[in-house]
Amino acid sequence: MREVIIGLDLGTHCGWCIMHGRRHVDSGTWKLLTRKQGEHRGQRWLRFADALAATYDRAREMFPRSKIVIAFEEVRRHVGTIAAHVYGGLLSHVEMFSALHPEVEVVPIGVSKWKKIATGNGAAKKDQYIAAVNSRFNKRLAMKHEDEAAALGVAEAVRLQREGAA
Repeated sequence: MREVIIGLDLGTHCGWCIMHGRRHVDSGTWKLLTRKQGEHRGQRWLRFADALAATYDRAREMFPRSKIVIAFEEVRRHVGTIAAHVYGGLLSHVEMFSALHPEVEVVPIGVSKWKKIATGNGAAKKDQYIAAVNSRFNKRLAMKHEDEAAALGVAEAVRLQREGAA
């Protein structure tokens, strides 16, 4: 059975992608925080929960017989406290989602691991992994799309690992 991998780069600008087998289906970035006056601080979490559910539903509709895997970049160290809190909050939503959908497998993959698989260098810089993603998926992502590139790198690395090619 072919898998659908939903790749996530968890953050305020959350990169995401849908891959089916070796095929890139769709990808982008969810901007989870806006500065609308009077907006409740919890909107970020609601936006993420809605976006994740919609992406799952779309993948399920497009590939009804495929197993769905949610792969995310497992970050062990954050430079800032706020970034760590945001990551933890988003991760808790991924974990809750998987608890509500036990058929979904959740796969963490470390930053240096997916970068090494995607670029050959576990310490690759943004321009290197964006170039690798552009080359592999015939895309034209710019530096401002680093979150989308990371999500694609995560998903592709997990796919390669599962196929035993990494």
